[in-house]
Amino acid sequence: MMVDIGPAKRVGTRKSILDRPLIEADVTFLDGETVLTFCADGVHGAGALYRYELHLTRSDMDLLRAAVGNG
Repeated sequence: MMVDIGPAKRVGTRKSILDRPLIEADVTFLDGETVLTFCADGVHGAGALYRYELHLTRSDMDLLRAAVGNG
């Protein structure tokens, strides 16, 4: 899984904050949602890690499956 970040309002320098395979421990199921959790650098410099969580509803997951042709 690669997580790449950059400015939202203008063209600017992008930064890769995570580049590693998704592992089983990254994925949980909580209150009907699929949750991806990982630790990675922040926007400004290295040194401090931040915990990121993506909460995906069943509809979100259906959309992802459809987008890759498995829906």
